[in-house]
Amino acid sequence: MNIPISASRPDFVPPNSTTNDSTFLIRRDYLSKLEWPALVHATFPVIIPMLLILGIIGNSLTIAVLWHKKMKCTTTILLFRALAVTDMVVSVVWSLNAVSEYYLFQIPEGRSYYLDVVYPCIYIVLLYLIYFFRGVNIWITVTLCAERFIFVCVYYKANVLCTKKRVTIILAIITGFFFVFSIQQLIEFKPVRYPCYGGLCYINHFTEVGKSFYYSKGPFWFNMLMYNIFPTLLLISLSIPIICKLCAIRKKRVQMKSTTQSSGTLQRKEANVTVVLLLIVLFSVLSNLNGPYLVAVYVYNIYSSSFFYLICIFNTVVVFNSSINFVIYGVVGMRFRKILIKILREAYYKVLRKPAPTKAKPAHTRDETASSGNVIELTSNDTTLYNGI
Repeated sequence: MNIPISASRPDFVPPNSTTNDSTFLIRRDYLSKLEWPALVHATFPVIIPMLLILGIIGNSLTIAVLWHKKMKCTTTILLFRALAVTDMVVSVVWSLNAVSEYYLFQIPEGRSYYLDVVYPCIYIVLLYLIYFFRGVNIWITVTLCAERFIFVCVYYKANVLCTKKRVTIILAIITGFFFVFSIQQLIEFKPVRYPCYGGLCYINHFTEVGKSFYYSKGPFWFNMLMYNIFPTLLLISLSIPIICKLCAIRKKRVQMKSTTQSSGTLQRKEANVTVVLLLIVLFSVLSNLNGPYLVAVYVYNIYSSSFFYLICIFNTVVVFNSSINFVIYGVVGMRFRKILIKILREAYYKVLRKPAPTKAKPAHTRDETASSGNVIELTSNDTTLYNGI
């Protein structure tokens, strides 16, 4: 979930200060005079925008590869597609809000139409999109981890448990749940006009619902459970048996020298897909670790010198987590890498308006070789095993 620096909440004020209609002015003047560490000035205006640009490029290429006609739509690919789309949206909305919160206290009030008029009005929508897509993204990762657990640890039930229809239903349930669950962000605040250096600016005030006892403490615990505690525990508990199983398979494959070349290649492909998932899980868990502390700081006003450092690390890890998957796919995923190279190659020749060179076909096709008995065909169980990128 997003923990902003300023928090566009009117209760973020210095201790023992009087709150009235000028709460926003008090909060802005107070926070703008704080001595922020150099890490803050390097993270929000430099590091996060760079990660955003890399994330947009990487996720765009990922989407192009995953929707390529040669990428068969299996259950794993279906989940990777959903993960790529949510990664793209999370990186954009999270970065937009984080950088806006930074400049909110760097640019004097009344000097930026975006910060004083536009941003307070879109802040509520941004917050909703952050909670919605971040929750969907996290639980898609959990679903992908569960799917890999079935294919690796209980593969004999994979064809029954992992079907595209069931995965589609699960994705619909996750999307519908967080679509409703995140509505709390839309009814907690409302933009209100106030005079600002001869003009009109906006500030987000609590609604009557937002002032209630439920909204003072309730969302903190619900968000902790849904965005941090439950998914982290599930990801760790599912990843440990997957890692143990992969180690046992690798050890067995080394010991069994009689393993056929085709089945060994298939096992390596399946292991590569699982390694992709485990790396994604690693970054997802890292992005959830310091969330509870920051939420507690934000809700209960437990401020300390470590707050600014943690807020930089937290925002950087979240944006990095939504931008790094392309690199993981490209390094580990063999099929992903081949299709990506083909797409870039075709785009290169299309820009130059030159016909792409065609490779000469080998003298013997696969069918002819197989009919001569020189290739060992995979069984039906083996062909359904490889379900990844």
